[in-house]
Amino acid sequence: MPTLDDDAFRDIADTLRNRLARYAPEWTDRNGGDPGVTLLQLFAFLADSLSASQDRISEEAYIASMQLTRAALRLVQIAPSSGAGTLERNNYFTGRLLSAEDFRTEQDYVLERFRRLNRELHGAGIAWGLELSVGSDGTGNKLTIQPGFAIGRDGEEIQVGTAVTVCLPDKGDTLWAVLIHRERPTRPVPASEGEALQFTRIEEGFAIRLEAAPDEHGLALARLLRDGAGWRKDDSFTPLRLARVRP
Repeated sequence: MPTLDDDAFRDIADTLRNRLARYAPEWTDRNGGDPGVTLLQLFAFLADSLSASQDRISEEAYIASMQLTRAALRLVQIAPSSGAGTLERNNYFTGRLLSAEDFRTEQDYVLERFRRLNRELHGAGIAWGLELSVGSDGTGNKLTIQPGFAIGRDGEEIQVGTAVTVCLPDKGDTLWAVLIHRERPTRPVPASEGEALQFTRIEEGFAIRLEAAPDEHGLALARLLRDGAGWRKDDSFTPLRLARVRP
């Protein structure tokens, strides 16, 4: 083991700072009271302790040191997630105190896994059903959407359980019927005595929007054209469909 003098230690410190500047450019506060500097000092202490006693350290002490090092690395997060296709999930261990944020993280992880799977394997489009028709009941034109199932552009699964009727406006030349995934909080209860109500459930559903032009988020089901005093479905428009549909 080579002997490290003060110049060598300074070189190591400079190397660490340069690495941090590259992987964590947002960290600019590097004074002695900064938590990041404290963690670097902890790493240096651990490295010095291990190198000084590497030939006589016990297996139990070595394992404990490695566990402490890994925990410190998770805290400092020198190489943060790039945010491009990465997911984060909880790491459970005995004695850990879980908060509402931890449970939200758990749900977000599972939901995003399903969304990603849908986007990459199936794409966006109608799986089955969701046929549209335009009619009038004497009070105006109405659009009726039949039950069906689709996957939105964001990977969300959208289930329409029963037929839905939407009133069409009296004005306009072109309309798009767009299907979107929608969530709403339900079942409010008091959080505690004297506190405001908090919702205990989130209901997943859908909404039909009538837009002048389709956007990149919703799934266009039909294009409607003004025909005299009423509306008709443009049969030249074909909505997106999934490669595999229900028999």
